[in-house]
Amino acid sequence: VEQQDICRAYRHRHYLTTSSEEEKKAIFYSCDAARMNHVDYEPMSIDDDTAALLEEDEVILTHFCHFIRKSCGPNPNCAIRSTWRVPSTAVSFFRRFYLHNSLRVHDPRVIMIACIFLAGKAEEDYIPPTLLLSKVHKKCNMETLLSKEEHLLEGLNFDLRVFHPQVSIYAFVTDMRRNSEMGRENAAQVFREWVTRAENATDVLMNSKMCLSVNPSLVAIGALIYTEPENPPLQVREYIRERFGEIPSQTILHEAESLMKYFVVEDNPSRTKSTLQRLVGTALWGKRK
Repeated sequence: VEQQDICRAYRHRHYLTTSSEEEKKAIFYSCDAARMNHVDYEPMSIDDDTAALLEEDEVILTHFCHFIRKSCGPNPNCAIRSTWRVPSTAVSFFRRFYLHNSLRVHDPRVIMIACIFLAGKAEEDYIPPTLLLSKVHKKCNMETLLSKEEHLLEGLNFDLRVFHPQVSIYAFVTDMRRNSEMGRENAAQVFREWVTRAENATDVLMNSKMCLSVNPSLVAIGALIYTEPENPPLQVREYIRERFGEIPSQTILHEAESLMKYFVVEDNPSRTKSTLQRLVGTALWGKRK
């Protein structure tokens, strides 16, 4: 997480001290080039102005990650029905892209639908671009979407692999059911509800910047602990100790339990709205309009 902030801080520090729009754009693109050439940023102290911009970025990024999950997925309320993998992969793409690219150069509304479009292809659950444009972002056009898809692929370094915590949740729960002494029918219902709650908690964490910082299996364990029923068929902590041994399980459980605060939804619509308005006022794509 600290490396993510340092990476963004370099861009913002220059952005605050540069007046020319072309110079600002050149600064952001030079940071992109540094990433493509695997140039590491030196540690730096983050001043108050830069810290405020980083915090605003996080508010905006989290907002659009939530919006991606509302736009597509298995939930009947989603604008577009798809498998759970599409929104989860799209969120990962979105976070990875803006790790090294700026919200002030690339419009997040367009990048968002490009992420959904690319995620549908990557997960073999194709979503027609015309459907995306009509259901999610009506002001965007086909040419812009396809152009941003190219930028997205470059920003991801053409690496479309994503490892989902949900897969680990299913694996852990399947193994726990085998070791549960509860009756088959009762256990099936309890575990089914448990998995649903764990999936929802996982989505909340993966919408945050922790998405790129934590092992997916640790997220799965943390989500199962966070959503554990009052009288579980098998306690997660006991299961981890049995499976991994006393000493390794101490480290695993400590790291998983440190994630508890990230499973809580922090929603502040008024702050998000005002932050978005400030972004439009300072962004290069906002000024063109």
